[in-house]
Amino acid sequence: MQFEEACRQPTPASQRVVSYGIRDPGGRSVQRLIEQEKAKLATVRLSIESGEREVSALASQVSQLRGQVLVVEETLLLESFALYEPKFKLNASHEYKTRLDGVRDRQKAMVKNGEGGHR
Repeated sequence: MQFEEACRQPTPASQRVVSYGIRDPGGRSVQRLIEQEKAKLATVRLSIESGEREVSALASQVSQLRGQVLVVEETLLLESFALYEPKFKLNASHEYKTRLDGVRDRQKAMVKNGEGGHR
């Protein structure tokens, strides 16, 4: 009789399933299975959102790196034609030699003092 009364009342199918305690072959209630699947779905959605954020960040980084590559390629092209910006304010080769000698002397002194080598 309880079944007949429930059939007359228009209720959603999920409520009818829960109210009758219908169980799957493993003995778990259908409502519990639905809740477990909803939790899994929420986890998957969070994982997808995280992945999408990571993809967006990587796309931005790729864009920045491509810009840097273009600058380097342009610099190399100009240098291949001997058109480059000097990095030091030295005008002659003997000035470069003097500067390098000074740098090497400082490096030697640092090594002797224990400041310039790897340990």
